[in-house]
Amino acid sequence: MSKPQNTSPFRSAMLLPTLNGNAPDDLTAVYQDRIFMIERHINWYRRKKRAKQRWSLFFRILALLFAIVGGICPLIPGAFSSDARQWGYPILALSGALLIFDKLMGYSTSWMRFMETTILLEGRAEAFKINWLRAMLEGSNNGSYDTQELFNLVEQLNVDIYQIVTTETAKWINEFKSNDLDTILPTSMKTSTLPKEKAKA
Repeated sequence: MSKPQNTSPFRSAMLLPTLNGNAPDDLTAVYQDRIFMIERHINWYRRKKRAKQRWSLFFRILALLFAIVGGICPLIPGAFSSDARQWGYPILALSGALLIFDKLMGYSTSWMRFMETTILLEGRAEAFKINWLRAMLEGSNNGSYDTQELFNLVEQLNVDIYQIVTTETAKWINEFKSNDLDTILPTSMKTSTLPKEKAKA
């Protein structure tokens, strides 16, 4: 599923002509439109976060279990089971492979990234609600609404959402570029071919 659209910071400019000094219905429509937009983004990240969380926990818990079992195998007395002791290193290797697969697929990092973005969007939504309520209360007390102030709130909300989403997308791009075997495999595995290369030289 693609990310929600309409994140442009300039979309709110189309809403300004609908506002006038004493039009609470129009103001309510604008408010509901912006709340609907940011909630679409929040819900999208929540859904994606839950899926990444499940896979991340699955691979990490499985890797932990394999690491525990692999660490225990060499400690088993030889008289009890000599075959079990030999499985220690393969099981530990499997544990490491699961963590590498998690890193390659980006389950854990995506989970963290989506959770961070969700928190930022939720915080921004709450700030917008409070600022809008304050402006509406002031307008009600004064007998007219400051449409320019309300427009500024809408415009700033759109800018903030746009920046939050683009920042998350930029992190995903950088993560995708860095998720290759050269950056994920342990140094010892990458340098294992150095003697052969020196020999050729």
